[in-house]
Amino acid sequence: MKETYEHIQMKEINASNIAKIGYEDGVLKYELCDGSQYVYLNVDSFHYRNMLESHSIGGYIHRKLKDNFKYMKVRHARNSLQAKAERLVNQIELGDYTDELGHSLKMNVAFLELRGMVQNG
Repeated sequence: MKETYEHIQMKEINASNIAKIGYEDGVLKYELCDGSQYVYLNVDSFHYRNMLESHSIGGYIHRKLKDNFKYMKVRHARNSLQAKAERLVNQIELGDYTDELGHSLKMNVAFLELRGMVQNG
């Protein structure tokens, strides 16, 4: 059975394609917005810090880590509609969501409907 590295604590981040990221003892784990998860092994803390400080975390992974560290997919993508709904709920909970006009959204009926959609699958 393949190791999934579930013990690594992940934190939500505000990136265009990456929803969560975690790092522990040289293991970098991240989750894309579609729910798929990847693990990179033997990543030193230097690369982890530089990645977090970079303009694009996904770009850093692609440019600096992908060809230099062993990696594996540990979870496949969820249903795309559910993944989008979960991402939107997370953005609203973190206060990171703004509409097309730049207005931040507070908890409202749409949020509650989305939460129900995510919880009910």
